Amino acid sequence: MINYEMALYEIEMYKKAHESLSENLTHANKMAQQYKTERDTLIDDLSWYKAKVSRLEDGIKTLERKNANARTLNWELKGYADMYKEDSDKYKSLLSEISQHIGNKPSSSTYKYFRAKLDGIGIKEGE
Repeated sequence: MINYEMALYEIEMYKKAHESLSENLTHANKMAQQYKTERDTLIDDLSWYKAKVSRLEDGIKTLERKNANARTLNWELKGYADMYKEDSDKYKSLLSEISQHIGNKPSSSTYKYFRAKLDGIGIKEGE
């Protein structure tokens, strides 16, 4: 009988081990499915982020081109501004000289007419 009892005991031990292994396997399968789901989500997120980075890089290239164009335009306009500043200084000097000549007769209508024009462009008497 000892062999029979020992066999029953061993069978019971194998059943418990089998149940434990089955529970562990079930748990491992659930964890594997969870990891797979998380992996798939991360892969989807990665695709979205790659597309976003690509759009941002395209936007940066567009902004860099616009910036380069703006810098070129700024440089060209600065050249024109310098050129027109010189012309403006010459005209202002000439107008100042005219102002001094017509300033000799403040009562004349010519004086009043040109004085008003000169005052309008910012050349005050005596400049």
